[in-house]
Amino acid sequence: MAVVLPELSRVTVNFITSATGLHRLTHLLMRGVVGTFHKVSHNYMPLYVAEFQFRYINRNTEGIFSARPRGMLGALRLVCFVALLMSGITDSWSQHPSPRPAIVQQQQAQPTPTQQQTPDNQRGTEQSPLIVKVLPTPKTAHETEQERTDREAKATRDRQVEFLERRLILLGWLQLAVFLVQLFVFGFQSMLLRNTVRATQTAERAHVFAAAVLKSPRDLVQAPAKFVVDVKIRNHGKTVAMPIQISGALVVSKDYPDSLSSLPVSEQKIPEGLVMKAGGGFEVPLTKIFEGNEWPSVASVDAKLLALGRVKYLDVYGFHWVVGYCWEYLPHFHRFQIASTSKLNYLRRKRA
Repeated sequence: MAVVLPELSRVTVNFITSATGLHRLTHLLMRGVVGTFHKVSHNYMPLYVAEFQFRYINRNTEGIFSARPRGMLGALRLVCFVALLMSGITDSWSQHPSPRPAIVQQQQAQPTPTQQQTPDNQRGTEQSPLIVKVLPTPKTAHETEQERTDREAKATRDRQVEFLERRLILLGWLQLAVFLVQLFVFGFQSMLLRNTVRATQTAERAHVFAAAVLKSPRDLVQAPAKFVVDVKIRNHGKTVAMPIQISGALVVSKDYPDSLSSLPVSEQKIPEGLVMKAGGGFEVPLTKIFEGNEWPSVASVDAKLLALGRVKYLDVYGFHWVVGYCWEYLPHFHRFQIASTSKLNYLRRKRA
């Protein structure tokens, strides 16, 4: 089978004569047939080859396959629109209005003379085929009554279905309202339960408190150069507490410090496995050696002698607590009193 190819340019001929070019051309042609045309004819094979020849020659031309001649495309669209409009108007004019149903029934009921004279054995030909019209058989009174009964029954069933649909919709809204009410009640109950648990934890947990007490006020009078204070740490709660870290110091200052970071606070050793039961506790001694005029300034209330520090402990609910304490010495009464205005008296909770 010979295929007449179109006239090829020199570039295309040189491309095809090379092995790589022939392979590319055949591959592009095969992919075009399989992916684009799906089926080609022997008579139009030169046109397909010419198309791929044009694609290869203009492969480096920018915008040749994507550019759209907007003016020509718009004119073509206008011509197509006018042609479709004119064809639709022509088709509508060519169709004659159908006769009324009453006239059609009368024409069907009254046979034409041609139909009366048509014998029973007449057969149609290819030029004038025989047309046979089958008229519907007239319905009896029983059939008409049965159709009316069926229509009424269907209308009744439709009304019942519509009634049930409305009831189902109403039931759905009622279920949604009940669900929202239950959701609100469950949320309120969960909030009450959470508050109850928190109140129970607050009432039953360990409450550790630190207080500074003079070990011997008389020693202070006799030897003011050395000052010894016992910090009594007690658990005032209803459950046990496990101390983690205890720190404290005796400091002479004119004002209450804001934090312990800039103070010489030392950590006290805690016995391993120490557990503070409810109402129990232990004591930590703090010692201060006065230098220069520190003690006279404390005795004359020009400066403050403060016993301060913090206690870290763990309760039975898994919370870490940090308790800060700051007690001020009263030289006229020879005892310590909690410094209510100090920021070092605090209580903080941290999750373990």
